[in-house]
Parts: sequence; structure tokens; C-alpha cells
Amino acid sequence: YGENEKKISNWVKANTGEDEGIGNFGNEIIYLWSARLPKHKFLDPFPYLLQPYEVTSKLYIIDPPSVFIYDASLPEIHRGLENWPFIPFLKKNYNITNCNNILFGGF
Repeated sequence: YGENEKKISNWVKANTGEDEGIGNFGNEIIYLWSARLPKHKFLDPFPYLLQPYEVTSKLYIIDPPSVFIYDASLPEIHRGLENWPFIPFLKKNYNITNCNNILFGGF
């Protein structure tokens, strides 16, 4: 873990309430360091866990976390993730900051 995760964790703490769930497809240490829990049950960005995409993306789009962390290199590792409909929603609707290819932001 490094400075990126510390920076993002501090940002999450400053921009969310203690009981507010977050979306984190970055590094799991962010949950620990920010003292925040996930908003939805999907903790890992594995395409097979997010199938069917229409169902899981609808969950995130209808009830989005106020902040979301997304490692933009994940589609290179987890083929198919680039087709998850929430990713375009994230890029369009969240105020995104890029921290060494880890995108994070909120509404």
C-alpha cells in the first residue's frame, strides 16, 4: 500500500459520513483506512460476480454510492469489466480525480 491509497482514504473520510457506504473497486485497504463499509454487496470487480451486468449496474445506478473508487487498469486484468454499464455512468456523473490511474470521486 502506498501514498495513493492514503490520499484516497483521507479524501473518503473527509467527504463521507461515518455510516455512509462507499463503492470501492480500487484497493480493499481503503475500506480499512477510511473506516467505511461498502454500500452494496459487490466487493470485488470480477466480471463473473457482476453478471448479469444489467442487474448489478441497475443497483448502482438507481442507488449509487456518493463516492466511488475505481482502478482504471482493472479491465486489463478482468476482461469484460469494460462492458459493465456502471462504468460510463461513473465517468459521466461523478466528479472524478485521477490518482495514478485510480479514479475516485463523488457527486
